[in-house]
Amino acid sequence: MNCQNVSIDNLTLTEPPCWTLHYVYSNNISCHSLTIRTAGIHNGDGIDPDSSTDSYIFNCLFDTGDDCIAIKSGKNPEGYYVGKPTTNVRITDCDFKRGHGISIGSEMSGGVDGVLVQDCKAGALLHGMQIKGTKDRGGHVKNVTVDNCQLMKITIFSAVNYNNDGEAAPVLPTFENFVFKNIDLSQANVKEPVININGFKDPAHKLRNVVFENIILPGGGKVVINDGEKIKFTNVKTVSGVKPEYVVANSWSISY
Repeated sequence: MNCQNVSIDNLTLTEPPCWTLHYVYSNNISCHSLTIRTAGIHNGDGIDPDSSTDSYIFNCLFDTGDDCIAIKSGKNPEGYYVGKPTTNVRITDCDFKRGHGISIGSEMSGGVDGVLVQDCKAGALLHGMQIKGTKDRGGHVKNVTVDNCQLMKITIFSAVNYNNDGEAAPVLPTFENFVFKNIDLSQANVKEPVININGFKDPAHKLRNVVFENIILPGGGKVVINDGEKIKFTNVKTVSGVKPEYVVANSWSISY
């Protein structure tokens, strides 16, 4: 907690009691050349930047029992009133072998702004690349870019079924300004939606301003959109060159 200018590198971290590497209220933290193995550990997150600025996570391997990375900023109500956002997170050249997700949230009540995930490879993560919260969290997640990655799934959840204890924040969260581009989803499981994005029910807090560009899905891949606004799909095709199936509900300004 409350650290600056720290490099954590060339370590193997395993068998934690809970989250493996968790830093809070810190600045300029570099995590690189790490191997994190927590498969079978309940709540065994790999790296959790929390209410911190300037995080650099690169050249790491994850095999975890929960989220590989979970970007956080406190939990309602404490996180909302403390109000320390996590900003400027760079995740590059990482290999996500196993785990629940490359995640933002669900504890994001102080806000998350400015995340880049680039040149990464992910196996069959439970939720893939995911952004998650609940309507009681408050806060925001905005300005997220995922570029040139091999993934199995993209999910945005606005109603996770856990960790919603305590007093609710006085305002609803916002999810906005996301870009997903140059992504290979061709190895995804088509028994469930390959891209599953969900905003909040309140018309003023729908998921908005999202771009999907140059995405490859497997044959039979499905895209589901609920409670979204201004979501654009450009050159999103299956491996056979056709458009995937789109299922859209309670949304507007959706183009594909």
